[in-house]
Amino acid sequence: MREAIKGVPEDHRRISPTAFSRGGKITPEFLITFLLATVTDSNRRGISHLLDEFWEAASKAGLDLPQASPVSASAITQARAKLPSTAMREVLWNLVNRMPDGCAARQSPTWRGRRVLAIDGQKLNTNRSDELKTTFGVPNGCHCPQLLFSVLVDCCARMPVDFEIDSYRVSEREHMSRMLDSVDDGAILVLDRGYPSHDVLQDLVERKIDFAIRVPRSNTFLAVEEFLASGRSEAWVTIARPAQAQSGGRKVRVRLVRFGRDEDETICVTTLRRSSFDAAAIQELYHLRWQAEESFKATSSNVLSQGLFRSASANG
Repeated sequence: MREAIKGVPEDHRRISPTAFSRGGKITPEFLITFLLATVTDSNRRGISHLLDEFWEAASKAGLDLPQASPVSASAITQARAKLPSTAMREVLWNLVNRMPDGCAARQSPTWRGRRVLAIDGQKLNTNRSDELKTTFGVPNGCHCPQLLFSVLVDCCARMPVDFEIDSYRVSEREHMSRMLDSVDDGAILVLDRGYPSHDVLQDLVERKIDFAIRVPRSNTFLAVEEFLASGRSEAWVTIARPAQAQSGGRKVRVRLVRFGRDEDETICVTTLRRSSFDAAAIQELYHLRWQAEESFKATSSNVLSQGLFRSASANG
């Protein structure tokens, strides 16, 4: 963790050139370490209690502390306002770059030799403040600001890889598009039925990212409707925008696979070939997405849900 924090460039740890410049006892490195430690508390106690506990634990672990006794809660609050939110994302990226070593102790860091990544998003209420209202907006009929939180998760390593936070008005597909640069070569992206569109499929194919995406049974692609009507269990089809189907516009060649029964039947669109991944493999792959679901639920409920989200500012 220490190396991941040190890997954030010096000027990326300050919200302005003058922040943390007066030789204060709280440095950006110390602040990030403390903030990460507070997450496990899920806001059950106040900052003062957390500082006492952190100081004791850090002293026993031999970590460098700015002074013998805990700093004040107000000092932490003032320092936090000087730390840019982007620094936390860079810490995560640095951790991810070190992940292969961290995953060596896990029995299944990959699936069939491939990393499996999934994306999920959720709209969450925050505390009430004018700044949060302005930044994230308040949906009609609601009383609290609401944000969209999306996370890219490694399903086998069970850890986040990237995340996005925006106004509730931003779409999950837009969040997905921003995080695709964090999908490394050879990884498989697994998505639920809220993500597929012509643009999404074309973007993934052009980026050469293999995927398995659940598609809805109704209000779906014409090729999916024809596949369902055929009664086949799998088939290669061409998907294009309706206006492009006859004009020769951009088209995507993908494989459709169906598994399960009745209301539990799932239809997946994928670029994975049957010679290496039969229908049973696609079913197994899609179910790995639940690892992401569990990780996402834990993150959103313990960190960002209303009542737990400590800050009244957008940067916080």
